[in-house]
Amino acid sequence: MKIGGIASMRFMRPAWTRRYLLIWLGVGLIFLHLVLIWKIIGETDQLVVSSVFWAAIVTSLWQRHDRLKFKSGIGTILLGGSLLGLLLFKCLSLFHCESDFVRIFPVWAMLSLALIASGWKFHQYVREGLLVLTLIIPPGVIFRLVDFAIGDFIRLVIAKLASLFLYYAGYNAVQVGVKISLNNNIIEVGYPCTGIPMLVLLIQLAIVFNLMTQFSRIHKILLLGFTIAMSVMLSSVRVMIMALVVKDQTAFDYWHGAQGAQIFSTIAFVLFAFSCRWLLSQSSVEADELENDDEVDYEDDYEEEDEKGYLVQLDNESFDRQSISAIEPQDVITARENWRQADVEEVATNAQVWTQIKANRS
Repeated sequence: MKIGGIASMRFMRPAWTRRYLLIWLGVGLIFLHLVLIWKIIGETDQLVVSSVFWAAIVTSLWQRHDRLKFKSGIGTILLGGSLLGLLLFKCLSLFHCESDFVRIFPVWAMLSLALIASGWKFHQYVREGLLVLTLIIPPGVIFRLVDFAIGDFIRLVIAKLASLFLYYAGYNAVQVGVKISLNNNIIEVGYPCTGIPMLVLLIQLAIVFNLMTQFSRIHKILLLGFTIAMSVMLSSVRVMIMALVVKDQTAFDYWHGAQGAQIFSTIAFVLFAFSCRWLLSQSSVEADELENDDEVDYEDDYEEEDEKGYLVQLDNESFDRQSISAIEPQDVITARENWRQADVEEVATNAQVWTQIKANRS
């Protein structure tokens, strides 16, 4: 009996203590995931995207922390703790070739924390679940699908744009299919140079902003179109640079390799951030204009109703004077049908007075 009481006290901690423990667990898991990306995957783009996704998840949870129900039983707490322990144990024995584990890390961590925090009430974390599922999509699968569907078309578009940029820059470039000839040197636009990896990362960021902000449909379409156009243009500029430095093997390897790609990815992230900032400002301006229009319409309607009421009041007063001055005794029956009882009595009294005056005059 004593042991049961101790166990119940152990699991029935104050709500604020439990929330602080969950917060520290979440922060630790986020930091661990980012470290694994840096050590195992080694891609700066993925590190930036994961940081943005985790920031969006934390922001979403904080905005709704007062509406979340933190109530779970001992069974779900033990299950979530066991999953969390297995996750940490696997991280201690992780090899550099196990990058797939790093990708499924967010789902494992979120499932463990959700079980500890709220039991089986997963419906509270629908938005966060969508963000995590978007984050763990394997880029390789998307790249192969896009390459199979429209890979040749994208390569052709990039080659045409790169040769067009070279032409306007003053170079005599010849484009044949996906190949570009410049100064007796030929380069071929491969699928990795089409900017699809960068486009996939930007689309992931666009999904984050669409889930976390109240963009209108036209703004969502504009953001998607700008993302695609920006990726194609930057990829074409990169191919143009590689065509210009193809004789210099060191420079060509730099722009063709990961370092050159990182430069254009950084430019794409900065431009994407500015575009999102501009759309947010436009959304706020439109919201303010809509609110001002509603206030003006309300004031106009209110003034119009006051004016109508005032005119009706004047008409009633005019009608009262005319009725009192011209009414005859036989019209009292008609007035009784249209006026309230008090008004009818007043009209009848005035009619009697008027009849008495006429009798006195005669």
